[in-house]
Amino acid sequence: MGGNGAAMASPRGGVALLRVTLGGDAMRAIEQWGWTERAERWNGRLAMLGFVIALAMELLTGQGVLHQLSLMLPHR
Repeated sequence: MGGNGAAMASPRGGVALLRVTLGGDAMRAIEQWGWTERAERWNGRLAMLGFVIALAMELLTGQGVLHQLSLMLPHR
């Protein structure tokens, strides 16, 4: 961690590291924008769920996510 208050990546939870690194006012400002430990857990859970759903849809339809969303031209 640098002396400017920047946080390093931590395998034990970035929000807890930010809380210790930034402390008081800066941490309250971050929490007002949703960067809380609870919000980050839900974000990770929903991202995993979305990935599993996308993988299941690809296996069921035989088309990738981009094809299903019409963002890619079909093979000719």
